[in-house]
Amino acid sequence: MCGDNFRSRVFYKLIEIADVPRFRFHDIRHTFASLLLSQGESLHYVKEQMGHASIQTTVDVYGHLVPGSNRNAVNRLDDVDDVPLKVVSAEAV
Repeated sequence: MCGDNFRSRVFYKLIEIADVPRFRFHDIRHTFASLLLSQGESLHYVKEQMGHASIQTTVDVYGHLVPGSNRNAVNRLDDVDDVPLKVVSAEAV
């Protein structure tokens, strides 16, 4: 069955019958990946499920949905206490 034929003759009619706002068929795929990440699945697992050839594609599209990713990066800044810091004057730069 042709994709356009399926969408127009089946998919959109089912959406109408279900009385939900119209959405694209591809949105189901995006929702699947988003739900996996929100439940703590790894980007690698999502990459495999989505069939992406590269993890970079998965990160580019869904990386912002990884729970706590920014928080973890900021928390790692606390670990620099043990690193000796060197003060550099503006003239030296």
